[in-house]
Formats: sequence, C-alpha cells, structure tokens
Amino acid sequence: MATEIMEVAKNTNKLNMKCLIVYLFLSVIFPSTMVWAQFIDRFEGNTLDVGWETFTGDGYALSDISKKDKHGVFKVDATEDSLNIWWAILKRQIDGLDIQKLVLPEYELRVEAKIKVSHAPRRLNLHFNHSRTTDFHSHLKEYYIDDTSNWHVISMTTKNFDAILGDKVNVQLAIMDWGIETYTVMVDYIMVDVVKPSETGPDIGNPLEYHPEIPPLESFGNRVEMEGAVLDSSFPGLNFNNWNDGLNPVSGNLLSVGQSRFLIFKGDFSNHSSKKAKGLGVLSIHLHHFERSVDYKKDFGHLRLVEIIGGDVAWEKEQVTYHSFLKSNNLNEVINGQMIIDVDPTLNENGMLEFSIPEPVIQRLINGTTKGLAILPLGAVHASFYNSGFRISEKRPTAYFDVNKK
Repeated sequence: MATEIMEVAKNTNKLNMKCLIVYLFLSVIFPSTMVWAQFIDRFEGNTLDVGWETFTGDGYALSDISKKDKHGVFKVDATEDSLNIWWAILKRQIDGLDIQKLVLPEYELRVEAKIKVSHAPRRLNLHFNHSRTTDFHSHLKEYYIDDTSNWHVISMTTKNFDAILGDKVNVQLAIMDWGIETYTVMVDYIMVDVVKPSETGPDIGNPLEYHPEIPPLESFGNRVEMEGAVLDSSFPGLNFNNWNDGLNPVSGNLLSVGQSRFLIFKGDFSNHSSKKAKGLGVLSIHLHHFERSVDYKKDFGHLRLVEIIGGDVAWEKEQVTYHSFLKSNNLNEVINGQMIIDVDPTLNENGMLEFSIPEPVIQRLINGTTKGLAILPLGAVHASFYNSGFRISEKRPTAYFDVNKK
C-alpha cells in the first residue's frame, strides 16, 4: 500500500511539474495577467474565426481581415480617399463572457493585443461597446506605435462599463486617417477577460485619452515659441515670408493656409532634450482671419495638425520653399500621413486656436525624432495667423508642455 501511495505521489509531482512548465512557457509567450482569459484568438489553424468583421466609414476606404503565417492581417486600402478622413474597424462579438460577474461594480473588461504595423509612427485604438452603446468614444483608448519592425503589446481596461444581463459585448481595434496608401496591422493575438482592475496592474502601451480636455495654458510649466513658414505646392520655388494683409500691414508677415498652401513650424526644444514629456501639450496659434463655406461635410473646412518627420530641418523662413523643404522627397515622406488632431476654426476663443498634442508627440519633439509640426487645410478653407516676431507676444505660435523633473 505504501508503495502504491509513493507511486501516486511521484506521478502527481510529475504532472504538477509539467503544468508548471506549460504555465511558464505561456507566460513568456503571452506576457499578460490574462493567460487564462475568457476569450483568446491566437489566429492559429487553417481558417479565420468567422466572428471577425471589418467596417469603414467617413472617407472612402476598403478593409478586410485575413490570416497569414499564424497572424491576423487587418488590411485597409485608402488609395481612393482624397481627403484622408476615413476610419476602419476590426470588430467581433465576444461570446462566453461572465456577464453575471461583469455587472458587479468591482469588475471591468480588459483587452490585450499584440500587434505590428506597416507604417509608423501611427496611432490606433482599442474600444469596447455593447448592444445598448450610444457613445462610441467611451471605453476607448489610443496608442502610438513608433516602429514597423517590432511587435507591440497594448491593453485597455474599462472604467464603469455599464453592462447588464443580456448585453452582447463587442471588442474593436480601429485605425483612422493614416494616409492615402494601403496599410496593415498584423495581429498575433487578442485576449478579453472580466477582471478586477486592482489585481491586473496598469494598462500596457501608454494608453491615451481620445480628444482630451485641454488644461489652461498657464498651468503648463514650459513653453517654446514656434517659428512658422508658408509653403505652396502650386508655387514650389517661391518663398512666402512676406505674405501679409495688404489692407492692414501693421499685422506684419502672416502665416496662411488654404488650397495648396500649408504651414510648417519648428522650435528649440534643446533645453529639454534629456527629459521625459509628462502628459499632453498644446500648440497655440492666433487667427488674423479665416473664411470657409457653411456648406461643408463632416471635417470639411477644418485645420489638420501633423508631425514633420523629414525634409530640411535647418530651413529659414526667409528662404524656405516647397522644393527646398522637401529635398527631393515626396510630401508623404516628409510629413506623417496621420493627423495629430483636426480642429474646427470656428471653435476659437477670441481668435486663439488650441491643438492638443499627445505625450508621445511631445517626446518626439523633445528628442528630435519629430522635426516640427505642420498645419494643413482639410477641404476648402482659408485661414491666416500671426507669426513669430509679431509685436504682441501672446499671439505668437507657441508650444506648451510639461516634463518630469527627473
């Protein structure tokens, strides 16, 4: 009898050791608190799970989801979208969730995904909704991916997700306004679980609020005056530094956006080059005047803030031209195809426009990865702004931001 007990114990120890090895292996492959999540799609096997769907809207883009080399491939063709105002969603209903647990106040939803993108830097988002959702910007976080060579793990945990028994819960991964080319997001896995946030730890991947509220400018600890210049693709060899209001020359040289004209900005962030950005920043510019038609579609007639990622970094406003700035590159090689944010010029306060700038973009400005900022016209709009050197310093283009003290 003792021999049989010893044999059972030996076999039990072997089984426990095998379970431990499997657990450790999965923990390395899936570095998440959700190894045993209620839903996991690792995109293995020969066929794609039929639960996945893709949708596009606003602009004109086509999307689909397929499988290749044990990865999901979310593909968007935006080559026919002239305004670059499209969005594309990868979505599925999550069956088998413990809704009885989710309705309890101490529980939330958590999604984690491991992805690789075809273009960078680019921003995407994760989102949860259910069959009663009306606010599709709630329970949504955005993430910047800075390279195309590495896999990145991102996660999001909801806050006060208002589920009730009978709800059908959906998880979404979405991209928007990446440009007018063809784009892919490779998906290694997506996991969803019902969790206690106090036990899961912080979300992964620096999640950002969608259209965050802008704090008062006086609350920022740092400011950098931004020098601007006008470029015009219709007159690629001309410099527009002396663009001004012919009826009111006291306004000084102006910055002008419209038709084929756009603005570029640069500033000296060298005093902060060794520091880490803290929270969002703001670009503040002041309108001299603007015009547009009231007959415009969604986003048509807005101003678009984007990152400058190449071109001539040593340009001077008195000499720079469209051609000299591009340095024989295409515009989409010099300016990031995805906007930072679009702003409606009518929503100004006493002529001041504020463009929110996410923390990762502020960091790239500080370390020099991003060479500057640009403002493009989105649709038919014409606007002029005061430049650096204007006699009223408060109306000069200025970047506001915070950094960590250490």
